[in-house]
Amino acid sequence: MKIKRIWDEDGVSVPHPFCREVRMVFGPDREEVKDCNLICALIPPGSSTDQRDRDRTELLYIVEGKGEFFCNGETYPLTSDSCVYVEAGDVIQIRNNGKETLKLISVYLEPFRAEDLYRRLLESARNEASIS
Repeated sequence: MKIKRIWDEDGVSVPHPFCREVRMVFGPDREEVKDCNLICALIPPGSSTDQRDRDRTELLYIVEGKGEFFCNGETYPLTSDSCVYVEAGDVIQIRNNGKETLKLISVYLEPFRAEDLYRRLLESARNEASIS
């Protein structure tokens, strides 16, 4: 059994244009949890995640805030207590179009390392910023 406080964990501040705070709480390189990831993110108003296809199933839970969920060319509203099941191959993006920070929790049952996640997030923001 393991208990963690999300924002006590080391994480990454993703820069513009995909500004957000991300913390992997559980994963293979976090408390040696080998069979899943638990990731938390804070997306400020006006910001979004990068758009990319998922290589594995993901479960999302919107804790606070509201926004838009883009999936395979369709747009869906997100509000507090929304849950989303994302399938491998889905192309998704989340945008905070509200006035408050959007807080979400993401769970993967096919885990990956925090180091790999943080590197990918920072590379995506750098690549997009160099295009803009």
